[in-house]
Amino acid sequence: MTLVTLTADGRRIRSMDAPAYLANKIVGANFRKGSKDWTFPLTLDTCNQLRQVFGPSLAVGTDLGDWVRAQKAHAAGLERARTGRTPPGLPRVRLLAPDLSTAIKLRPYQGWGAAWLLQGPGGLVGDDPGLGKTLQALAAAVEHGGNRILVTCPKTACRTVWERETKRWAPGIYVYVAQGSHKQREAEIEAFIKDSAEDPTAQHMLIINTEMMRIKRVQEELLPKQPKEDRWPPTKPKRVWVDYPEWPQLSENWWDIIIVDESHNALAGVANTRSKNTTQVRYGAMSIRRMLKKDGLPIALSGTPFRSKLTKSWGTLNWIAPKAFTSFWTFAGIHFGADWAEGRAAAPEPLDKDKFNAALRPYYLAREKKDVAKDLPPITYAGQPSATYPQGPNAVWVDMDPAQKQLYEEMRDWAKVRLENGEVTAVGVLAEMTRLRQFACSAADVRYLTEDEDSPIQVFPKLPSAKLDWILEYLLEHEGRDDKVVIASSFTKLINLVALELQSKIYPVLTITGETSQRQRENAVELFQRDNKQRIMILNSFAGGEAITLDRADDMIFMDLPWTSDQAKQVENRIHRLSRIHNVTVHRLLTPDTIEEKIHNMTEEQRRVLASARPEAIDMWGEIL
Repeated sequence: MTLVTLTADGRRIRSMDAPAYLANKIVGANFRKGSKDWTFPLTLDTCNQLRQVFGPSLAVGTDLGDWVRAQKAHAAGLERARTGRTPPGLPRVRLLAPDLSTAIKLRPYQGWGAAWLLQGPGGLVGDDPGLGKTLQALAAAVEHGGNRILVTCPKTACRTVWERETKRWAPGIYVYVAQGSHKQREAEIEAFIKDSAEDPTAQHMLIINTEMMRIKRVQEELLPKQPKEDRWPPTKPKRVWVDYPEWPQLSENWWDIIIVDESHNALAGVANTRSKNTTQVRYGAMSIRRMLKKDGLPIALSGTPFRSKLTKSWGTLNWIAPKAFTSFWTFAGIHFGADWAEGRAAAPEPLDKDKFNAALRPYYLAREKKDVAKDLPPITYAGQPSATYPQGPNAVWVDMDPAQKQLYEEMRDWAKVRLENGEVTAVGVLAEMTRLRQFACSAADVRYLTEDEDSPIQVFPKLPSAKLDWILEYLLEHEGRDDKVVIASSFTKLINLVALELQSKIYPVLTITGETSQRQRENAVELFQRDNKQRIMILNSFAGGEAITLDRADDMIFMDLPWTSDQAKQVENRIHRLSRIHNVTVHRLLTPDTIEEKIHNMTEEQRRVLASARPEAIDMWGEIL
């Protein structure tokens, strides 16, 4: 029997004598014509495939054997950290951040999370929103002791979350927030670089918003150097990619720790950095990642890390461990049956859920509230399931007003509708679906931007609205109580209409939309949380779905559901948090037999698929569930 010898060079597995008909069966196999050898991805998955394909004819070299043993030992250490079977320790946290140490002892899983990040090193913490991912990242950062810490997060979280929480729980870290004008941000970054260089023993944290990571890539012609005498034919210019970062300091300086908060906004994706489809933010994040020191700590935080598709997990994994996850198509081929050469798309669910979760496990830690916060009651969903999806969650089914129904049916049948002041036509499927969602919430009319009837028009919601009538009845039933409610919608104009109508009924209302400034947003949250007279908050599902706490509310009303289950989960968890142990009820106002019911069914299916990608959780005593 001919032996097939395998070696490892730190990046790939190599074989000089593998038969081509067998080597081609390994996902990610590559034949190098120059050296006449086969190479394979250096992963434990590949090792298992090689053993299955070549069987007893496989001869494993010492270097590859050592690598496999080291990987298994490292995995065992991660298991001890994630299950709490080894006390987290964290002596630096106890010494330098005693309040933080006390806080995470009250929720032991937070200490285990910090220990797991340090053991990794780094990883994705995908705990449910509200379980304290910020504290776990801060504890890991303090214990690591790195000089330069970079935190990227949504703009609204720079000061209200990261600056405030760092100063509260880790006062030994010097904090720099790059916000304001371009000149102000540049001065803050330069001060951070200067101070961290002058005092390398202290910890310095630079907080930036996610958009500041953008790097624009442009393909330009590189003109060759012409010799002294003219050449004919002239040398053709070479086209090369050129980077234009707005903040080059971020990708030109070394980092000890990088924390990407709400990482799904920056990292989730399927495009490699060399792909034209890579977003500017993700490309910038990967460029900054390359400046992380060898012993540095990459941390990604997100309660909804996959952005509605499990294949997008590769983007975050590629950022955390770029040497282990080098190719999306290799990853998708192993777990989702994709094949770029054959044009075969990835399946929506993993081919083998256990195998997929095993691949995620070293890099992904996700705990649910029901597992680690058993004192927090689960969310109650009011209503009943859809008639077309009886196994789905509850919703409150509200029939449209006849005026709404007429507009809805016209748009559904003809992709256009005649309103009082003009006609609206939906150009494209997405535009039509958006109009149908709007008409399911309220009637509408158009307004001309100028007095000229040929000028552009805007569609505005107007009464009647069956859902607004339901909300008014709900508020009337709850008059005299001190409970609070958050109302959510994807449509800012609908929010403005509802706010005006409620205010006309003498209900004080606070709003958060994309039009709300940062200061107004902070003031609105502060009033809602502290003023008993402010009982109603209306927020945009996107602008208000992250980085705020509204746990004084006991009820949430969705006037319409976001497109993805991830977004709905983020919004729900604004009021369902560990910071206040209470009962929470969510009312999803949906119209039966409309596009809303279809979205409801679709998002629930997304929720089911995404929930399958959750390596075994742990309970309060460290037992694997």
